[in-house]
Amino acid sequence: MAVVEIVLEQRDGRWIGRGEGLEAEAPDLFELDELLRRGIEASGRFPAGERVEVFQACDRRMIPPWMRPYHSHYFNRTFAFVVGEEAT
Repeated sequence: MAVVEIVLEQRDGRWIGRGEGLEAEAPDLFELDELLRRGIEASGRFPAGERVEVFQACDRRMIPPWMRPYHSHYFNRTFAFVVGEEAT
């Protein structure tokens, strides 16, 4: 299984994911996931049939400064897919 790490941020009501040569922007997280999946598949880095886990780490700048000492993250999320298989 391959792991790709993406940093998540939110700006002007849109979610942005950046990392490992990828960048995608969408109005919601589900659409962002799909754009990232397509970008990873299009990159050709992973062969068909390989499982890829995408770890999305929250950009700490989204957390209010007063809260940062108490929360090491706002939220992190993960999704996985198999290269070449349709999303369900």
